Amino acid sequence: MKIGIYGGTFNPIHKGHVHFAKMAVRELGLDKVILIPDNIPPHKESMGIAPSYHRMQMCLLAVEQEEKIEVSDMEIKRQGISYTVDTLKEIKRKNPDAELFLLTGTDMFLTIDKWKSAAEIMTLSTAVGAPRTKEDLPRLLKKEREITERGLKCRVLPLTPVETSSTEIRNGCEDGLDKKVLSYIEQNSLYGCPLKFNVDLDKMKEKVRAMLSPFRFQHSLNVADEAVTLGRINGCDLTLCYIAGLLHDSLKEISKDEMLKILKDTDIINDKAFLLSPKIWHGYAAALCLGEKFGIYSKDIKDAVAYHSTAGANMSLLSKIIYMADLLSADRSFPKVDELREKTHLCLDAGLLEALQFSINSLIKEEKPLLYSTINAYNELVMKEE
Repeated sequence: MKIGIYGGTFNPIHKGHVHFAKMAVRELGLDKVILIPDNIPPHKESMGIAPSYHRMQMCLLAVEQEEKIEVSDMEIKRQGISYTVDTLKEIKRKNPDAELFLLTGTDMFLTIDKWKSAAEIMTLSTAVGAPRTKEDLPRLLKKEREITERGLKCRVLPLTPVETSSTEIRNGCEDGLDKKVLSYIEQNSLYGCPLKFNVDLDKMKEKVRAMLSPFRFQHSLNVADEAVTLGRINGCDLTLCYIAGLLHDSLKEISKDEMLKILKDTDIINDKAFLLSPKIWHGYAAALCLGEKFGIYSKDIKDAVAYHSTAGANMSLLSKIIYMADLLSADRSFPKVDELREKTHLCLDAGLLEALQFSINSLIKEEKPLLYSTINAYNELVMKEE
């Protein structure tokens, strides 16, 4: 097997990165390329670098249609500074018979012999460089000769470059971005971009209507309205509130088997308490499908939808709003709902704390398991008050 290893900051990933990976598959006969966003890049200052979660998600979006390109979070999970030699060793351990090719851009290839454990890197793999601009090729070929004369493995691919850079994109050039990656940047306000949603809310509403029963759809509209009310009181973006409220139950009425299929590769599936609580699966499942089904890539909305039944640690303002909007929507009629609504309108955290206390007490009385996310949300509020 031939495996291409393509690490980098990907801040953000652009069409040039994907073009290089695809051409490497073709020119080198690779079985696959693994894109590996780094955690703390040793070659760059961290200022202006988006959090690793966002860079990982953008990579996944950029290559979701590419059968031979996958994305790994191994360096993000490893924590600390990312060194290529450690990554190559880890991949080699998992694929002892594989031939590895380390894919690098112009700047990295020209300095690769100065990297930590450079000789070991080019023993474990063949370093592969490609030009970023038409003028880069002569310098790359010169460096190739210098490295091969030392008995190390490297190769230059004389590809026609896609002339774009992450720096240009962060400075406002959008031409080199996949449309979904651009939407992700806009919906998460990355790189100084103002919050922006290029979505048709009327079409989104009709799509939700088609997915739900009339009762559940009306509940979703009511939650969206209550979320906007709470958002206005608490200074949260009203578009975020409306969309999260509208979509929070979007997968409520699919089968449990369908939900488990969506959740099968997530960490939450390892929580036994979660598996024993199928009534809360729909929020987590819906959060994973917001991009595919509705073109929504906002982490804030995703978290709010996921936690709307369970709450969670470090809840954002939006997550708190959607949790309470689900309880306090106009269709709710449980005892003292009006008092809780009034209390929440006066102080969101006070209402949330009371709601969590009621939920936890009810689960204990019914001898049902408590999720760590619910316990953590409660503890944070109690300790905040103290």
